Amino acid sequence: MGLLLGLAIGLGSPSAHAQLPEAFRGLPVRSVEVRGDGGLIDPSSLGVPEGTPVGRPMLRALVERLLSEERWADVQLDLVREGDGVRLEVALVPRLVLTRVDVYGNDVVETGDLLRELRVSSGGEIDGSTLETLAPRTAALYAERGYDRVHLDVELRNTDDPSRKVLLLRIDEGEPTRVRELRFAGDAPPVGSGLRRALGISTGDVLERATLDEHLREAEASLREEGWLAARLGPARIEPLDDGVRLVVPAVIGPRYEVQIRGQEPFSRSEVLEAIAPTEERLTRGMEGTLATRLVDWYRRRGFPRPRVRVTTEAVLAPDGRPFADRARLDVRIEAGDRLEVVARSYPGARHFRDDFLDDQIASYLQEIVDESSLFAPV
Repeated sequence: MGLLLGLAIGLGSPSAHAQLPEAFRGLPVRSVEVRGDGGLIDPSSLGVPEGTPVGRPMLRALVERLLSEERWADVQLDLVREGDGVRLEVALVPRLVLTRVDVYGNDVVETGDLLRELRVSSGGEIDGSTLETLAPRTAALYAERGYDRVHLDVELRNTDDPSRKVLLLRIDEGEPTRVRELRFAGDAPPVGSGLRRALGISTGDVLERATLDEHLREAEASLREEGWLAARLGPARIEPLDDGVRLVVPAVIGPRYEVQIRGQEPFSRSEVLEAIAPTEERLTRGMEGTLATRLVDWYRRRGFPRPRVRVTTEAVLAPDGRPFADRARLDVRIEAGDRLEVVARSYPGARHFRDDFLDDQIASYLQEIVDESSLFAPV
């Protein structure tokens, strides 16, 4: 037996080529056998009558014709010696199209979400490799929602057309996995921080892995808003228990910062604090320079071309001169310098547009880059 050709449909634009052994070239075809087609095709309909000499053009034309029908997921041709000629064996794997997908037993996950994750739909194709992925994909999706004991039963049901199938998915979601213990590893939550409440997870809750990181980010942000600018939470550890899991949240809280701003005039402290935005991201080593650069740019956009900004972190001293272990200061010192103001405007060489039109264009640009700016405001 000599393997001549194997092609798969679904690669964009399939092409056909045959590697024909010399021993078969020119031999007459004595019979044609179709395998694996499920009775979808009559060998006599292939257009290869008995006595047809074997050649690469004939084989290529046969494969291209079969592929053009878009009925087959795979086409393979084999030649086997038979008497003074050959037997042409055509192995066909039909394209299986889903006429319907029925889902039963899903309460936690919406049917649309489930089918998108499984990548199956009515009118879509299905094959063995896709069927093998349905159970693990379902398990992963449900685990994200806190259901680790889900079971999926898959049935591919025949219709009166062998190439059309109905996919039945029966789901047993099982009991959810619940958080039985919640612990913080490392630093304990500061008194009055409301960290447990901000985390949004309590004992007895279903362990939703999909939202766990979001809960940690929100709790971190809550700590920063309360002054713990260097706080870091996670990544969480999940430890199995007999009746659920223990959720362990590594926590580095750090000192509680007070923000001291000096020299901000003519702006208010609240305006500068909003501009420097110390709570938007975790305060780490070297972040002082980033905050200073952010504030320099803010001042330049408001008419101060050469501002000087210095941002430092420092300890807060107790009355006895020793630093508090749980307190620190973010010190912001500003020397704004002279303010540049627009006192006149002109457009030398502008012949095609009137001054009022150009005024509007510039005013629109200024409004876009600096809120509440205008043509004669500081720039």
